[in-house]
This record gives sequence, structure tokens and C-alpha cells, in this order.
Amino acid sequence: MMTANINREQLILLAQCVLFGAGAGLCYDVFRAARRVLCPGRAGETACDALFCVLMLAAAFRFA
Repeated sequence: MMTANINREQLILLAQCVLFGAGAGLCYDVFRAARRVLCPGRAGETACDALFCVLMLAAAFRFA
């Protein structure tokens, strides 16, 4: 039955997307806390934000 197979695959993809989003949010929270401690000042915050963006971009490309 083709329809049941497609629906199952779509549900699996939905679950993966939700988990990816939750993981990205958790990673953001960890970086936000670490940024305040490890990267004081405007330049440090910018560097930490850039690192977060690079990591999330790589993860998004890997996910896709």
C-alpha cells in the first residue's frame, strides 16, 4: 500500500525536523550561557554568535 508508506515516511521526517529544531534551540541556550562567561565584551559575543551560526549552518546542510 503506497499511501501508508508515504504517510509513515512523512511522519518520520516530521519527527526528525522537530528533534532538529529542539536540538538547535538547546544548542542556542548553551551558547548563550557560555557566551556570557567565556566571551565577555562585544567582540567576544560576536565571535560566539558567528561560531553558533556556522555550526547551525553545517548542521542544517548535514540534515538536508
